[in-house]
Amino acid sequence: MADSDSGGNGLIDVEVVYAKPEEQVVVSLQVPNGCSVKDAIELSGLLNRYSEIDLSDLIAGVFGVVCKP
Repeated sequence: MADSDSGGNGLIDVEVVYAKPEEQVVVSLQVPNGCSVKDAIELSGLLNRYSEIDLSDLIAGVFGVVCKP
């Protein structure tokens, strides 16, 4: 997740990325400051777009550091 402030309106710009061997997708969005990784993934719409993503078993990363949503 990117950590740039969006003009003091309480939102931050983030990118949620999902990659498969044959496809990579980047979703850029603004989320409320303090938003969790799980919240950002849900807000990205990727869970609806890719039914194979299981959020309860997903391992995510923020700036290369592994985290559990």
